[in-house]
Amino acid sequence: MKHKKTYNFFFDESSHVRKVTNTEQGINIYLEGNNDLFVGVYWGIDSRFEKEYENKYLDFETYGKKLLGLTAEQELKGTNIGKSNFKYGIRSFNKNTLEIYKRIFDIIDSNVILHINLFSKTEFLVTQYFKDIKIPKSIIISSPSLIYSIIKFLFNYRNTQLLQKMFSENVLSTEEFLIGLKNMLQQVIRNIQNVERKQKELPALMQLLFILEKSDVISSPKLKYNWDYQPLFDGFKLLSEELSIKSNRIILTLDKEGTGKILETAKKQGFKKVVQGDSELVPCIRLSDFLSNFFNRLSLELYESLKEQRFNDPNSYDYESIHVLNSNWFEFKFEEPFLLYKKLYKILSDRKNIYWTGYSGVFFDYQVILFSLINYIGGEFPDFNSFKKLSPKSHVEQFNNYCLEHLSDQLNKFYFHSNTFYR
Repeated sequence: MKHKKTYNFFFDESSHVRKVTNTEQGINIYLEGNNDLFVGVYWGIDSRFEKEYENKYLDFETYGKKLLGLTAEQELKGTNIGKSNFKYGIRSFNKNTLEIYKRIFDIIDSNVILHINLFSKTEFLVTQYFKDIKIPKSIIISSPSLIYSIIKFLFNYRNTQLLQKMFSENVLSTEEFLIGLKNMLQQVIRNIQNVERKQKELPALMQLLFILEKSDVISSPKLKYNWDYQPLFDGFKLLSEELSIKSNRIILTLDKEGTGKILETAKKQGFKKVVQGDSELVPCIRLSDFLSNFFNRLSLELYESLKEQRFNDPNSYDYESIHVLNSNWFEFKFEEPFLLYKKLYKILSDRKNIYWTGYSGVFFDYQVILFSLINYIGGEFPDFNSFKKLSPKSHVEQFNNYCLEHLSDQLNKFYFHSNTFYR
């Protein structure tokens, strides 16, 4: 009888939030330096080869500690890398950081199963508030498409005062945010009538307003929104099903977490062989920590670079300017950062036929932007000389078009029955 493979998976997260609250400084997930994405990384290997990959990581760790001047007793973590390294993505990595991640990415060969979960905290907040939406049958749009359109609007026009209306001690006060959202839609629609770059967006916003006015929305404001970890395992479950790996053949080790809610959620999602491990004692968890920290920091800098101005006054808001990446993201002086993008691109390319390598829920924009950056620099140019033939300014324009094309493709793939996407 043929022995069935078992797989050992390891998980860690970054940008963790246990609850979304409205503080004196503002909503906690939107405070300076906070990522909208909750980032989780799983990596797994045929259990027969776990020791081999553990030794690969330990060899890296010995090298990394020496490189960064750490003692043998100190733990090497992603946070040992200075935040400033990520300001313009890999392009701004210093020599030591380049070497650290080069060694890390070398461990993730084609035998490793990888799952990157990038779940929007805004999506969590919106879906918690709009628990029940009854769309008339005469309107051909799904609830996920509607939720996507609402989130997209909130991202394009960052009205934090409006978002604060989702928080209330009085659960019967259900209409305040919804009324404010409709009013803001009306204001924006009125102000972009004659703005050329907004003409594709205009009918989408009119449609969104029409749907909200016609739908029966039962909203659920709360004083605080306790985080639901289920999306962390929705994507991982889809990956295991895609690869035909039954849950009873998966041993999942999570980084030890105080409340135990992540462990509890994993078991509810059908992963029975799941345990918590101390990262100081389990080297393979430390690899997940490094990877989750990397994707968190890179996506955070993209988020900070691309987020729109705050929407304070609808009449003075700048509707004309196009918001794109700073040209510094493409200002490469040396070849080494380009080669690291190449290495990261290979990790994604090796898994191009494994659809659920990445997961992002309904609002997928920042997963697409992140992967597009890696694929654009690492995959569109055969060598450094060909990349350097374009000026940084030309790269900005070319990447923006590349990214928009991939966002549109992704939207058509999932929400082909909805025409609510806009730039």
